[in-house]
Amino acid sequence: MNIEKIAKEFHKLPDKQRQRFFKNLSMLFDQEFSALSLREPFRMVLDSNILMRLEDIARGSFSEGILAILCYFDYFKAQKHFHANLLIRPVVFYEFHRNQVSGSLSEHWKQFQKLLLLLETELQIEIRFDEDIPKFETAKSLFEIIRFDTELIKCELQNISLQEWDFDFIRSPNGIDGVLKNDGSFEAPPISAAEYLLNKTIMTKYFDPSIVRLFFRDHIAFKLANNPNNNLEVAKKYEPPDNYSLRKVLFLKKNGELRGLGDVDIFSTCNASFQFSMQSSGNYFPASIPLTMDDNLFYALQNYANVLMVSDEIIGGEPISEMSAKLEGFFDDARRRSIKVKSQKELCLKAQSAYINSIANFF
Repeated sequence: MNIEKIAKEFHKLPDKQRQRFFKNLSMLFDQEFSALSLREPFRMVLDSNILMRLEDIARGSFSEGILAILCYFDYFKAQKHFHANLLIRPVVFYEFHRNQVSGSLSEHWKQFQKLLLLLETELQIEIRFDEDIPKFETAKSLFEIIRFDTELIKCELQNISLQEWDFDFIRSPNGIDGVLKNDGSFEAPPISAAEYLLNKTIMTKYFDPSIVRLFFRDHIAFKLANNPNNNLEVAKKYEPPDNYSLRKVLFLKKNGELRGLGDVDIFSTCNASFQFSMQSSGNYFPASIPLTMDDNLFYALQNYANVLMVSDEIIGGEPISEMSAKLEGFFDDARRRSIKVKSQKELCLKAQSAYINSIANFF
């Protein structure tokens, strides 16, 4: 769909949906811009909520979300400042097909072709699939593991919701992080208390257990911080700005259905802080750019987007030449990355601004 047709559908929307269109488009631009602190090559990872919105086009339904997606890809295909392959992850493929595992190769092939046709027809761009999911046996094995993890995560979230989570935030510092006050008391923030109480690792097979743990920790911390039996004054003092945002990404709906499974995968794959670290010293590590229309996932990714450069460990007693080499390597890498990031982001802002100016008359 070209920009004239997108604008035509936009003008049919009520005012609130028009405002939401601009917010959605800005969110998509922001995700691209934030990821440019990383090095190429880039992979743009599509969330399932984008795919499911595209399905509505065939029904003649054009919401503000669909129009923002189409507008973003109109820009993406025209821009020249970076290249990214569009990628479908196994969990997104699984969610797109309503968490069903195909019973046969022919059934799987039909599902694969359906998604491929949808994306290439509506976005008019080539799509790549991760972890060899076009192959039936590979996909079936992956989906069964994902289903196993789903039940494990659901069970743990149910356990968390059923517990009372009474906890004294003012306590001895025995085995828990916190803040020592001038009066000698020790305060444990809810997030530290949650880390302390979450004394087991959920052994997921597909999802990174350490990432899944972060989501459980936010659920527990929120319950601790809102339990009237606990010291809410202390809890309020240490409430994070995002109000434990990960609990809004992965949660159980009232009917017991798990919401946000694909978001956990996007969060893990597209975490800018982790990826920045993996690309240190020129290491080859393809960068994954998230592309989602989910507000909660977007804000969670932004909260975990801080990047930090860390030099190789310097051990006392090393020869001065060895220590100097480590520091020189660190500063050289930092300089190179800083120059590249600045250049990439400047080009990105120019491209986004030029595109917005080019389409302004249509809207």
